Amino acid sequence: MLRDNIKALRIAFALMNKETNVTDHFTRDELEEALHAFDAMMSRADKAQSKFSPGTSQHTLLRNRLKALRIAEALTQLDLNARKA
Repeated sequence: MLRDNIKALRIAFALMNKETNVTDHFTRDELEEALHAFDAMMSRADKAQSKFSPGTSQHTLLRNRLKALRIAEALTQLDLNARKA
């Protein structure tokens, strides 16, 4: 699971930095696996966030993490959709 999460985050990092020479090497399967990893990470972060009161540092940290994961998921989905076209 950790390996999948790290790979997904590396893909997102490459997409955010528009590293075209690197992103071309990712397969559709790798992008789909990354989407599953992002979904799992967001689910865990959302569940953890519900345990903390708004305004606490833990709640804010998880809110920011969820925002970053949603951006990473969107960029991965865009790249995947571009490959299907």
